[in-house]
Formats: sequence, structure tokens, C-alpha cells
Amino acid sequence: LKVICVLSGDLKDLLDMVPEGLDYTFIATFVMDTQKTKEDALQELLDHISDLSLNVRAVFAGAETGVELADQLSEAMHVTTNGTALSEERRNKFAMGEAVRQAGLRAVKQLKASVWGEIKTWIEEWQPSPFKVIVKPMDSAGSDDVTLCRSMDDVQLAFGNIMGKVNGLGIVNKAVLVQEYLEGQEYVVDMVSRDGQHKVVAVWAYDRRAANGAGFVCFGQRLLALQDEPQVAAIINYQRKVVDALGIRHGPTHGEVKWCRGEPVLVEVGARCHGGDGLWVKVANECFGQNQVEATIFSYLDEERFNAIPAEPTLRQAYGAIKWLINYQEGMFERMDEECMSRITSQTSSYRGHQVFLAPGKHVIKTQTCFSWAGCIILANPSQETLETDYGMIEEMEKTSLFHVKSPSADCPDEVTAIKSCAVAVVDPFSTGAVLAFELSQLGYKIYAVYSSNLDQLSNLQNLVPQGLSLSFDKVVPFDSNIATLAAKLTDSPLVTLSAVLAGAETGVELADQLSELLGLRSNGTNHSEERRNKFAMGEAVRHAGLRAVKQVKSESIDEIEKWIHEEIKPQQDDFKVIVKPMDSAGSEGVTLCRSVDEVRAAFDSILGKVNNLGLLNKAVLVQEYLEGQEYVVDMVSRDGQHKVVAVWAYDRRAANGAGFVCFGQRLLTVQDEPQVAAIINYQRKVVDALGIRHGPTHGEVKWCRGEPVLVEVGARCHGAEGAWQQVAQAVYGYDQVKSTIKSYFSAEEFDLIPDVPSTRQSFGRLLFLILFQDGLLQRVNEAALAEIESMDSFVFIELFVKVGGPVKKTVDCFTFGGLIKLINSDLNQLVADYDRIRELESTALFIVV
Repeated sequence: LKVICVLSGDLKDLLDMVPEGLDYTFIATFVMDTQKTKEDALQELLDHISDLSLNVRAVFAGAETGVELADQLSEAMHVTTNGTALSEERRNKFAMGEAVRQAGLRAVKQLKASVWGEIKTWIEEWQPSPFKVIVKPMDSAGSDDVTLCRSMDDVQLAFGNIMGKVNGLGIVNKAVLVQEYLEGQEYVVDMVSRDGQHKVVAVWAYDRRAANGAGFVCFGQRLLALQDEPQVAAIINYQRKVVDALGIRHGPTHGEVKWCRGEPVLVEVGARCHGGDGLWVKVANECFGQNQVEATIFSYLDEERFNAIPAEPTLRQAYGAIKWLINYQEGMFERMDEECMSRITSQTSSYRGHQVFLAPGKHVIKTQTCFSWAGCIILANPSQETLETDYGMIEEMEKTSLFHVKSPSADCPDEVTAIKSCAVAVVDPFSTGAVLAFELSQLGYKIYAVYSSNLDQLSNLQNLVPQGLSLSFDKVVPFDSNIATLAAKLTDSPLVTLSAVLAGAETGVELADQLSELLGLRSNGTNHSEERRNKFAMGEAVRHAGLRAVKQVKSESIDEIEKWIHEEIKPQQDDFKVIVKPMDSAGSEGVTLCRSVDEVRAAFDSILGKVNNLGLLNKAVLVQEYLEGQEYVVDMVSRDGQHKVVAVWAYDRRAANGAGFVCFGQRLLTVQDEPQVAAIINYQRKVVDALGIRHGPTHGEVKWCRGEPVLVEVGARCHGAEGAWQQVAQAVYGYDQVKSTIKSYFSAEEFDLIPDVPSTRQSFGRLLFLILFQDGLLQRVNEAALAEIESMDSFVFIELFVKVGGPVKKTVDCFTFGGLIKLINSDLNQLVADYDRIRELESTALFIVV
């Protein structure tokens, strides 16, 4: 048969997971374009396959990553298929468990969540005793990041380690699954199905144990016959019902089941063949004269041979096992021990083959998942006793002498240098901080995620990871109030040099200053940390430097605030305007334009004592004079006190939904575009000096008020908005703040090449934030309006932050936007026309809310 290879996306390292000795070629290879809509990408694949003019008889899922696409292709091509109606239940572990429960079968107690607060509340209500909770990614394989937690702190650490990380399948973890811990032996039931008839071709018992700090390392697996253990028949009967519940009528399944307190309970099932690089095929053939791969082909293409497959494995010809090799050392792999390998290959009668996954001269880590196994030994023997003896002998060897791994030593600097790498710690890698971490990882840096607070305090930020961003953390360091403890955790590896500590989000600024100073890295220090984080102190520092600063007062007393307004602002009855806002916040959250004392009191009450969207408690209220005029943003990067302006934006702020300063969009400027831009830049450089910022990015908001610039506020971090502006800045200027920030820390030469100010442009660019004008449920998005937007000359990208069927709120700040659109065009008039037209659609026809 001719074989077409279809890849479900950019699978990176998975492409290397091909068993040794296989020599085959595809007649064609097609890759799904994940940048397109799912519908368009699927149609493109179908067109490519159709162009080959071949009679396609079947579509198989080769790996877990291919299950969903195989369902879609087979259904669209009208060949044998499980269809797409229950695809989500077959791919999403949470939905899988709920489908099993709905079918009346025993299912694991579970919660899926992307916010720490939900998990904490659920566990507190559950109160497991003894405390044993499983935390794992929603989509993964081979015990990747599956963690047994024995305390709430363990759960929080596991949650932080999983969220936002790219798992072993190359899929970004957007949520975690929290489950009850199932005590008992774990089994695998490998089946093949045809027209709903399910045949069991193998039952395996896993040898899972704790090792190297991981709770569920698979040391091996042994083949069972129906009669070997009394529970095997019950497990098979249960698993057939599970497969029915998931709508699987055709093809292979690989089901993992725990025998827990006298009954079977599903762990998970994959609608594809057993993994492990197919190394178990030889064992299955020798023990039972059949294997799942061959049986899968029969189930699709040869009904007669499928019918000949026994319903269960009963007639044993031998005993078999796979011994996965566990590595207990970290360092440089040199070689396998020749004497040990000679004993295994020539002196054990069970030996049937082996494969080594380690490469000489490469850095290796301790085995914790299937992705870090050192190799495997294939075993089969007519004697069960001999097989078990050989298995045990190999296990003793791997603990002591099987692998030659050279550990780095402080006495051998060249040896350390050979495998040493550099890391960057990003404190609160949310929003643009996630983009910064991604760009650093692309340059080869290891990324350490540091959290500035407990995760429940950061719950509103955890989802602020840009759409489609593939980000993996090499280390996650949870919050600790002891800065020295955090610093020690960041520098505890002899193989890695910590090169910098950067703030990813506004919440991370203060801790980034503290850690970088303590560790002797490039730092703005802590002398002015309070002025960089606290808006009142910020304004006073600017005033102290002799610069125009906003009139302001901070207080916990409404009486004190009223007195200040009457004495300092002296508002007229018909021109009462003051700003009331939290001391620490972002994105215009809680910022209120008040036109009377009553409105000031109401705003004060809504802020004081509340936790804002940065997870910070509002301990005081800031009241400021109202600054009339256009608001601008000055984004800079600095190195040794030299400040380069990498973007100037003009905000399109308007009143909406009862809020006075909703950001409808922002447009990029050059220094020539408006006469005040040069004065704003000059002013902002002095502001940054006044706040002691000598290194890294700043995001400054400035009003042009009565002929002069006045600071609104400045953040010692990159421009937010989840980095959505990066593509626009690159198109307009040819550079952006994220990449310029990296240059400011790591390359004086490249930093010097950045222009001092943006003086030329390659095009015009804007961001448009979609505004919601109703509370309720989003019934649908108007497809005609969406199609019109996507057909515009200026259109580049759209991301919707709301989901059909989900609740929506009126937009009052950056946390309640309906979505964003990127617009770029060389023709300014066309860009403006497209922007204005989208505003019309947004207000009348885009979102259907009930």
C-alpha cells in the first residue's frame, strides 16, 4: 500500500521518535497549517490529498497528536471513521472522564482549571484524606508532568509547573487536570475494533514506581493472558464499555486502567496504537502470535483476518516484558558499559533486542517520564521465572554500572563549560512577559518562571498568555517571602549560569529588582523600587526632579481626600473633574473620572479594601487632578542609563459603558508625525532618570496637557496587551520593544544599533480593541461582519477573548475587551477607513449578546 504522511502541525522533537531500523518512504508529506482557521487548514489538506488522484482506503492516527485530525479527515473523505461527534471526549482527558461517568461507569473524581483559585476551593471542599491528589496536563502522554501531590503546596507547585508549558507532545498546556489518586495496580488494555466489535489483542501490567523525584516512572511492562490474574476479565469488560462511551467503533485503542478498591477505573485511553516506539511488537508476536499494529490494519482493510483474531489473549506461547532503562544521573553521556551489555545480550536467555536512546557526548537528565528513558531491553522467555530473573538483573545494572555518565565538577572547568548553558528568570511571565520569555527561549536561553505572589493572588493574570504562543519553562520557582531562598533556587544548578532577572508583568517589577540586585546581575536596584511601583511615590519623585507632575493625594480617609480636593484642586461647580484610582493596578482598571464629591465617594468605596486584577489589595486610594488632552505612550529600552525610544503610540481613549477611559485602540507614530512628540520623548527620558531606571524596558503613559507633557504613570516592564503590538511595531519600524529589551541586557553592540527615536516608517499600524456594550451571554459572532473585517486591506490578525455560549461583560478596562484586531497598511487613508468601519460593525452587528 502507498502511504501518505500527514502532520497535524509543527511537531518538532516528535519527528525524531521513529524506531531504529525502519526504512520506509512516503509518497507525499503534508503539514496542517495551524496559522489558518481549522476549517481552511483541513480543506487545504483535503485538496492536497485529492490532487494525488489516489483511492484512499483508510486514515490512521499514528500518534496521540494525530487523533483529532484523523477523525476529521476520515469523516470528510467518507472512509471508515469514528467521526468527530465525540472527538473532544477522545482527546481531552477531562471530557473523557465525564463521558465515562455519563455512561454509568466508575470514573475518577476530577476538576479541570486554568486558575489556581478554582483548584484551591475545589480541594478544600473535597478534603481528601489521606491527602493524595494527582495533577497533570489536559493533553499529554507517557506520564509527562503527572504529579502525585501530598499537600496543597505540592498541588500549587505542580499547577505552576504545568500551566503555559509545552508538554512532551508539543502541545501548550492551557489547563490542568486535578484528580483523585487511584491506589492499585495499573493495567493497559490494547484493543482493535471494527464496526463496534472490540477485540483485546494485549493486556499489560505496568511496573510504575517513584524515581528521581517523579511519582510514576514506568520501569517496565509485562504481558498477561486472560487467565493470569482474576481481575483481567473484569478490566476487559469495563474497557469495552469505556470505548463504547467514547464513540470508538473502528481502529486501535490504548487504555490505561487502575484496579482500585476491587473495581476497574479508567486513567485514560488513546484512540491510537500503544506507544513506546512500537518496541513491544516483537514481544507480543512471540507471546501470542499477534500484535496491535497488524490487527489495526486488519480492522480497517481485511475483515476476514480481523474476524480470525481471538476476542481476548488466552493461548500463551511465551512470557514477555519490556524493561525501560532508567537513568539516575545528570551529566554528559559517554557510553554504555560493554561488560554489562555483553552479559545482557549474550548471557540472558530472555534477551530479544534493545535500543539505546542516549547519544554519546550529549547532556542527559534523570529519567522521570517516557521522554527521558535511557533505552529499553526487549525480553521474552518460555519460563516466567527466568524472565523475571533477567528483568531483575538488568534493573540492578542500571542502578550501578550500565551507563557511563560524566558529572560536571568544579575542579574541571572545561568539563563544566562543555555542557553549561545560560538561563534567564522572568518574574510573572504573563502578557508580554510570556512573549519576552518565548523570544529568549528561541535564542537558546533556559527560561525560569518566578512567581511574585501565591498563584491565587495572580489568578486574573494566568490566562494572559498570547494565543498560539508555544512556551516551555525549564524551571518554575513558586513564591517565597524569603528573597534569599528564591535566589538560591535560581542558582542551584552547576550546569546553568543565570544571566538576568527580568520583570514579565507589572506585578513582577519589585521582585525582579530585588533578585537581580541580590544576585549581582544587571539591575535597577531597590533604592527606587517603591517609586517605580507605587503611583503616588512615582508622581512625587517626578515632582522632586523638577518636572511637571500631576497634583495628587493618597489616603485611606474620604474626609482627607475631600479636604484636599477643595484646597488644592478648587474645582468650580460646573467644572468638577478629578481622577480616582487604585495605588497599584494596570490597564485603566478602577480609574474613574469623577464630576462631583458624591462620585468621588462612590469611587473611593469601590476601590479601598478590594483586590484588583493584578491580585493586589488596594490599601489606599489615589486622587489626582484631571489632565485634559491626548494621551501618548512612550516605550523605551535602556542600558547603562542610555534610553532609546522604540515606539510612540497615541491612545484612542473614550468614555464607554460608564467608564471614562476605555482604550478603543492605539496608533504608532514617528517623531515627525506630531510636533509634541519630540517634547514628550525628552520629558519621558527625564522621568525615567528620576525613577532610577538605567536598564531594561519602560512603558510610559503621558498626557499632553495645556501645552506640556505630564506623566500619567510608567511601568518598568514591556508594553502589555499580551504583546499583540509586537507584529505591528515590526511592520512599521522594523524593530520592537521585546527584542530590543533582550539586546539591552545581552549585547551592547546590538543595543547601539537601535535608533534613538523612531524617525522613519515602513508602513502605518494600529491595534483595535473590540468593545462589548452589553452584559449577558454571547449567543454568536456575526459571521458576515467577521468575514468583512477579515477581507479588509489593512487586516492582519484577529483574536476574540470571548466564547460563544459564555458570559460577557460590558467593556470598562483592558480585562473586559471582547478581542483585538491588528491593522497594517502602507496607505494611511485606507487604514483609517478600515478602523472606522470596524467601529461601526462593533457597535451594531459583530457580537450577538442575549
